Amino acid sequence: MVSRKWLFRSLFFIFLAALAGGALLLHAWMRPELIRAELTKQLSEKFNDVEIEVQSARLRLLGGISVNELKLYRRDDPTRTPWLQVPTAVLHHDKEQLNNGHLVIRKIELFKPRFRFDRDVSGKWNMTGLLKPLREDEIAPIFVLHDAVIAFHDRRFGEQPIAELRDIEATVINDPAPVFTFEARGTGRPSGPFTFDGRMDRKSGMSGSLDLSKIPLGGDLARLVEVFEPDAGELLKPLNGEASAHLDFALQTGAKTTLYHDLKVQLRQSRYVHDN
Repeated sequence: MVSRKWLFRSLFFIFLAALAGGALLLHAWMRPELIRAELTKQLSEKFNDVEIEVQSARLRLLGGISVNELKLYRRDDPTRTPWLQVPTAVLHHDKEQLNNGHLVIRKIELFKPRFRFDRDVSGKWNMTGLLKPLREDEIAPIFVLHDAVIAFHDRRFGEQPIAELRDIEATVINDPAPVFTFEARGTGRPSGPFTFDGRMDRKSGMSGSLDLSKIPLGGDLARLVEVFEPDAGELLKPLNGEASAHLDFALQTGAKTTLYHDLKVQLRQSRYVHDN
């Protein structure tokens, strides 16, 4: 009888110790400063020479991690202009892995993110060389963008963006490991409304389709074309009206890179007036 009592007492104390240990572990992971530090660490491992700022990160009662005021900078940018600003994000993590003390992100939702693509006077883009390549067997989290903005700047043409995409809703899925699928829609200047669907295989290339249903013809479009082809931009300036375009393309990589494409453009209610 005595040995049975000791057995029950021992099991009871072991249960209490396990419960206390689990509570301490849960408390540690729920501490916002630890979650923020782990998130910053994991993001730093995905990029080259990037400085990361996170105002706060905490576990949500309904699941996931809530992140506020995420900013990413290039370390060599003297202006400290963030190339990505995210007011709010939700990270959906693997709960089983978290119970084992590992933060594994399966899905990332960014709300009202703002991406800034910058080209300096030498022609170099600020995104060049930032992202570290994935391992061959590594699968990236699902990315979902809500109400995103992508701005393109060229320092040779002043501080105003040469093009801007807005109201973007997009999804990027990496499954299986070498394959990414993209879906995006939004509107922009000077593109007008757009939809894009694509598929990229890191081993064989990329294919997709882009649809621009209502392109305003005028000064904004001419200015954008002028950035890359000055003569063509000058010729476009007298053109006014509206156009639509649809592009299907396939880029095959390997020993030889080959690009296939089919572009259809239609002008509507357009007028071209040239002095000469």
